[in-house]
Amino acid sequence: MPIPFRTPELDDLGLAAYLRIIPYEEGGGYDGAVFVINALGEPVEFCYSRIETPRTVLWGRAALRRRASSELVAALLRVCSTSPILLLCRAEETDPELFGEDIRTPVKTGRVASSLAAVTMNAGDMAEEDLGSDDLQVVWTDGPPADDSPERVLFARLVSTGLLTEPFERIEAGLAEVRREPSSASEAQDRHGV
Repeated sequence: MPIPFRTPELDDLGLAAYLRIIPYEEGGGYDGAVFVINALGEPVEFCYSRIETPRTVLWGRAALRRRASSELVAALLRVCSTSPILLLCRAEETDPELFGEDIRTPVKTGRVASSLAAVTMNAGDMAEEDLGSDDLQVVWTDGPPADDSPERVLFARLVSTGLLTEPFERIEAGLAEVRREPSSASEAQDRHGV
């Protein structure tokens, strides 16, 4: 007879989503992806999309980036079937207006950057620093998670296990795989037979 069990660490800590918005190297659009992991860093869901942008002088570069980012993220969030309690993105890829004005979500959202980076913030945003040995900061939209909240517990777990930034790299590798392009990680695995 099987013995029923559960893993509270996975069941109770919730899920974290990571967002990337990467401009095409040749210009003319953006790739985007949402990667959802559990508290152990195991993949739960990967959603991706691409948006083409017009090549015209009628759009200002900042306005075009803002519109493209907003539409791309809205499309990604619509198809994401899981319910993460944290959404983390790279500060250099997302302007503060993206989640402060263009897209509103009840999910606690933070933009991750080097602690040395000057990150633009909206009025309700708050930076949290001293996040371990990685010299990172997170700028939280509408303030950081409350102490002892599920979001804070999951965030602390991600920081302590080195999962605050590592999933961003997996997104890039996932996008390369989707596009059937070799990524540096997969090339290294091929060379070493891993």
